[in-house]
Amino acid sequence: MALISLDIKNTLADCDKGYIEIRCAVNSSQIYEINKLFLKRSDKVVASISDTHTDEINRSGVTVNSSISNVGLSYLSIRIISPNVEPTKDEGPYQCFLEVWNDDTGFITENSSLKMLNITGNVKYTSCL
Repeated sequence: MALISLDIKNTLADCDKGYIEIRCAVNSSQIYEINKLFLKRSDKVVASISDTHTDEINRSGVTVNSSISNVGLSYLSIRIISPNVEPTKDEGPYQCFLEVWNDDTGFITENSSLKMLNITGNVKYTSCL
């Protein structure tokens, strides 16, 4: 079973209330401590949370939500509301990364599958502009 998963929700077809949400979720009860959880687009860290620090995105219309206090239910997500979506900044391949201590093997790292967010090819979004 994978320790980390990535989910992308794109509702940009709803011009007034649309958004993109990119969420990393921890899926294991065998973890006893999370060292770091982060989200990358291409090779750039978009957001991260660790036991000592949380990165914030300083961009209007983009929010970060995260929690590692309950290890088995830990998550990191960003939400970009429709008027603030910037295809050149937001489109691309995303992946979640996790650094943890677990019960069996000690310190381990794991990454989610890679998922592509395509905005420029979204005909309905283009019609909202």
